[in-house]
Amino acid sequence: MFRRTRVVLFLLAFLYVSFISGPETGLAVPKGVDPVGEGWMWQIAVIPPSEGWNSPQGESVWMALSFAAGEVNESHGGVNGHDVRFFQVTLPGREDIPLDFPGLIREWKTRRVIAVLSFADDETNLSLVPLLRVEGMPLLLAWGEWLSLRDGDGQPEPFVFALSLFRRFRIVSLAEELRRTMPEGAGIVLVADRLDPVLATSSTLLDRLLQDRGFVPLPVWVAGAGDKDVRFRLREAESAGGEILVSLLDVMGTLDLWRQIRETGSPLTIWYGGSMSPFLTDRRGLVLSDQDEPLLRDPSLRGFRLRIWDALRVRVADAALAARAYALARWFLSGLGETPPSDIARLPERLGNATGIPFGEEILSIDPATHRPLERKVAVLESDGAGWFLRRIVSVPSGAFPE
Repeated sequence: MFRRTRVVLFLLAFLYVSFISGPETGLAVPKGVDPVGEGWMWQIAVIPPSEGWNSPQGESVWMALSFAAGEVNESHGGVNGHDVRFFQVTLPGREDIPLDFPGLIREWKTRRVIAVLSFADDETNLSLVPLLRVEGMPLLLAWGEWLSLRDGDGQPEPFVFALSLFRRFRIVSLAEELRRTMPEGAGIVLVADRLDPVLATSSTLLDRLLQDRGFVPLPVWVAGAGDKDVRFRLREAESAGGEILVSLLDVMGTLDLWRQIRETGSPLTIWYGGSMSPFLTDRRGLVLSDQDEPLLRDPSLRGFRLRIWDALRVRVADAALAARAYALARWFLSGLGETPPSDIARLPERLGNATGIPFGEEILSIDPATHRPLERKVAVLESDGAGWFLRRIVSVPSGAFPE
């Protein structure tokens, strides 16, 4: 292939010349050679995790991306006759230095970047979405649980994709676990804040899911943080047949419920519809769900770490994060491989239909209606008073709930 022939000739011609080095993956390129301008290399910008590139987390991400780039760049045809180069985006490390997002976009356009992979926090990603929408540049998020991918019309943002399910996956996973463990007709107490539109919407969704599964939802509403004492309302719900209490309050509100239940001697067991918190770990019997836990417990991570060692001779500190980075890279490369090089504008469409993405032991496909995995494994966990043990792994489709 001409692409490979040119590479070999350049390497021979500049055998004794200093090569360009830096925080980027891809082939070593002689000085004066522009592989992007010559049309045989794609550039992809990568935003680091909040800990930065020099942290164990940043290094784990980078090793996984280097491994993924090496797999395609060392193959005969690359990706549709092209190599790929991931390069590190360096963000200011001080809070008093505002991020110059328009400046980043200008730099990426100068470097002919075709996509951005982000391991950053939701605030950073949220700032990038409208800018990249204007540029038509795909943004792939390593997480994205707390960021809605919907536009003003309720459709998925055409250029934004995420590996994580939206936060309401917990509602579906808890409803499924209740179906598997509780008898039909059981009363399920739902406690939510009617003044919080997000929690109120989640409560309505859970109410419907429970009714669909043959349960009797017993809503208990609170009105803001000042409405803390619900002991009387809980006794009423318990008298009506309530057996399990699902808290859709925040962590502090859930701790208040825990205290009130213990003080009254109620037999109600609390299930929590929010994310894991160290403040909840010692509440024996409390149940919650988490979508990151299956990857953390994945037995294939050891083999993945060894594959990176064999290829790069480096030890990955955070194997789960490296596996996530590898999945994001493979997702991008899968979409790129299905995109005609002459029509790179179709890349977002291909990313929205990608399949065969390795995520630990899971193999993910993307739902074009959500721009997230078609389904993900979710861990249902219970506290034993000192830590979390696994009750069950359930599969949750990304299209099973609204964003």
